[in-house]
Amino acid sequence: MYSRDMTGIRIGIEFDSVDDVFDLIEYKFDMRIKFLVRLSQKMEIMGSNPPYKPIYKEVIYTDDESFLIPNVYSRYEYDEKNYEERVDYTQIGIFKPTAWDFQKETRFNVMLTPWTIKDHLEILDRGDMKAHLKMMSRAREEKPLLSHIDIKLNESIFEKLSVLTAPKCSDAQKEAVANDFR
Repeated sequence: MYSRDMTGIRIGIEFDSVDDVFDLIEYKFDMRIKFLVRLSQKMEIMGSNPPYKPIYKEVIYTDDESFLIPNVYSRYEYDEKNYEERVDYTQIGIFKPTAWDFQKETRFNVMLTPWTIKDHLEILDRGDMKAHLKMMSRAREEKPLLSHIDIKLNESIFEKLSVLTAPKCSDAQKEAVANDFR
């Protein structure tokens, strides 16, 4: 549907759990187990918000703007000088307008922090609220380090791969696709 003149393909995979799909590294951080998503850019970035790894979810269709454009930032003030800032990405990417309901879409939500493990460890080692606030400020003000992220997948998921061609694919295009997946 999103391809030029409806001549694209859809790739399907079978899996039992998200762990079967992504190349994840288990990492103990701050006394909890978190996961690092292995990226093609030879970087390891920590997942944000529990469970710290990709989540497989059905899309929820709504016309409520508060769900379609969620607020991810919050600030909790304890007193005049002490406050905490939080970013919660868990509501991003799971809602679409009801006009798209016919798709019955499911997605992998991959929420990654814009900071490296070194950044996280530095904050923990210092136990410094100013350093934490500086890191949060960076998330709001700086451009992302990367324009896109290529996530490594487990090679085994391609063993049960299925390919569906779009309705307007010519016989020649279907043959080219078949040759690519042989």
